[in-house]
Amino acid sequence: MGPPVRLVLQSLLRALPACALCAAGCSKSPAERAEAALAEANLMLTDGRCDDAQAALDGVGDQALNVDYVLARASVHACRGGYSTTALFARDLPNMDTSEGALVGSLAAFSSSDMEDADDPSAGHLWSALDVLLRPGGLARSSHAGRLGLPGWGAADVERVEVLALYLILVQMGKFAAFYGNADADGAKGLGDGPSNCYLDYTDPAAMAAVDAGGTSCTSAANTGHAALDDGAGEDARRGRCLGVVLFNNLLDIAGNLAFVGENADGLVSLPGALSDACSVLDETQELGLACSTRTLERCVDDAANHGDVHLQRYYSVVYESMHQ
Repeated sequence: MGPPVRLVLQSLLRALPACALCAAGCSKSPAERAEAALAEANLMLTDGRCDDAQAALDGVGDQALNVDYVLARASVHACRGGYSTTALFARDLPNMDTSEGALVGSLAAFSSSDMEDADDPSAGHLWSALDVLLRPGGLARSSHAGRLGLPGWGAADVERVEVLALYLILVQMGKFAAFYGNADADGAKGLGDGPSNCYLDYTDPAAMAAVDAGGTSCTSAANTGHAALDDGAGEDARRGRCLGVVLFNNLLDIAGNLAFVGENADGLVSLPGALSDACSVLDETQELGLACSTRTLERCVDDAANHGDVHLQRYYSVVYESMHQ
């Protein structure tokens, strides 16, 4: 592994005004009641009481443009998924390698990357948390620019949301790569307990050529994709393929707009350019639809014209297969 990455650890929740703790019996405005509920929910989340935190938030109703509420609501889902920022920093981020060919494998080796099957509940909760953060305020599509344009939100608000989103993406990608990449305990692709050595079964000539050029255990001659992502496995498999696309694309969108400090931090910052170059090379002769830019799961799943099987094969061949050693 390369040297550790030190991400700027932002405070995810601002200090609440003292009125949130006013004595019983004092009259509170709706805003003060919301602040009190958020203080209660955050205290419960600190203790790992996910359902109690949700109940506290339910008491004030949805506040889609309240940054603190968005963070707390996402944190409830993340809590149910077993996520811990403390554990992420203590166990996993020090071992993350941001070099282009090693990033995905290093995420697969995270201590949180165990995933029994495609319906793993913890992965589902983490995606629910991510969806709250990526599309706050009723956004139809995920993008940094869209979040920055929300009414009343400034750059600092968006950064607070995207810092947590980045952490969750890294954890979720680790689960995805470990399971669908059939990784071993060290994160190496194709060396796990399953029979697959590729993410997908590649039939498109351009994708097969890109796979062979990737220099990994996945080749067109020994083409064994993960059964849960096989094109013949139905809508669940399509959703799985699209999940891998939007996770990586959101990682690039956020990494390109957050400030990083520390040794080897340039690795994350350079990833958007690396993918763009890979997509551009393939796009010169072979069309990828919208796979290189889509960041919203439903859009990928529902729009087969721009995210067809061939498009997704080509995307995986230049992203997951080449970047997961």
